[in-house]
Amino acid sequence: MPLPAAGLCFCPWTDLAATGESLRTNDGRCPSFRPATIPKYARIYLGDASDRDPYASPVFGDLAGLPPLLLQAASNELLLDDARRIHQSVQEGGGVSRLEIFDDLFHDWPILDGFLPEARQALAAGRGVPRRARVLRIAHARHLRRTSSVCASGSRAPPSAPGAGPRTSC
Repeated sequence: MPLPAAGLCFCPWTDLAATGESLRTNDGRCPSFRPATIPKYARIYLGDASDRDPYASPVFGDLAGLPPLLLQAASNELLLDDARRIHQSVQEGGGVSRLEIFDDLFHDWPILDGFLPEARQALAAGRGVPRRARVLRIAHARHLRRTSSVCASGSRAPPSAPGAGPRTSC
């Protein structure tokens, strides 16, 4: 099955093992959850499956090859590090990811469009993801073609273009 052109993740829960630092640093700051509830919710969802299975907890998987992602999270939510770690993993795998952190909101604030201006802002950014994904894929493909031709000649790989992912080594 082909991958989608892009991914948009609002407040993603990507670590059902609850290993992110923001579970501790945002304890008491997050109006939606408490750290003690996360493992309980995870167990309900997982049943007997492992909380470190990458199909349930993508932070433990290989994210190379994913389409461009836009991740959004609130600065004070417990799941902030879930978004941060996915963003970092995608970039380390050579992919394209953008992380937007909104200050002092709560988990899933974008569902309150019409009530919160920040929800409208988050949704507006999400509407632009497919168009930006196409532009980023084209730029990344051009970068890879330039890099592979330089590598084939035995020279060092050139630095990446802005937004085109990390430098490719030969």
